[in-house]
Amino acid sequence: MRALSSACLLVFTLGAPALTCAQQSGWAQLGEMLGGGVDRESAYLEGFREGLEREEVLQESQARRHIVWVRSKLAEMWQTAGFTRADATALATAYESTGSESAVISGIRRKGSNNAIADTGEALDSHNYLLANQLLLAYVIVAAEEQE
Repeated sequence: MRALSSACLLVFTLGAPALTCAQQSGWAQLGEMLGGGVDRESAYLEGFREGLEREEVLQESQARRHIVWVRSKLAEMWQTAGFTRADATALATAYESTGSESAVISGIRRKGSNNAIADTGEALDSHNYLLANQLLLAYVIVAAEEQE
């Protein structure tokens, strides 16, 4: 195999100056077939795109893990508030990160943490479990801030 490689290199080296344009394109085609192409920019862009896709998958995975973690903490808080384990888990499962959490926290900061308890009760009574979860989280955050 090594002798064959050396012979190919020798033939290529000696014959290279005499190649015509048509023969050169043939060598380029052969290189594309054997080496995956000579278009380095396309290969770079393809690698970059694949890297972005992997990064996106990683971020989605981290976001899902974070949601699972928040839901487990919410279930614990609902149980502390007196709900059964099954009900607490069901309530916590309604939580989704919507991006409106900071607005809910700001509203509770203006009203005070005690109002969050009443608002949470109203959200539960109206079966708005997403809001109830957001209010419970806001209550915990604002109550801790008020203690400082």
